[in-house]
Amino acid sequence: MSDESTVSVDEPKKDPKNTILIASIVTAALVSAATAGYIVWRKSQENRGSADSVQDLLDKAHRTLHILEDRLEDLRDSVSLNKSGENNTAAA
Repeated sequence: MSDESTVSVDEPKKDPKNTILIASIVTAALVSAATAGYIVWRKSQENRGSADSVQDLLDKAHRTLHILEDRLEDLRDSVSLNKSGENNTAAA
């Protein structure tokens, strides 16, 4: 009879070279992922800055449009007054 406690299971031996290789691959993958994340973050920060400046330009254009509308209305009123003044002078 054989003693079951002496039966050994073959465990794969760990090769230090393989362990270092796996650790190097995992480290490289983590560094690549971190670098890609940083690049995406920087691009999003740059785009957000340009979006703010675009919004500023749109706000400025909107204010300028209102100023031009007010001036156009003043000009129309002035022309209207001049025409009514000419009609009154011609009738007199």
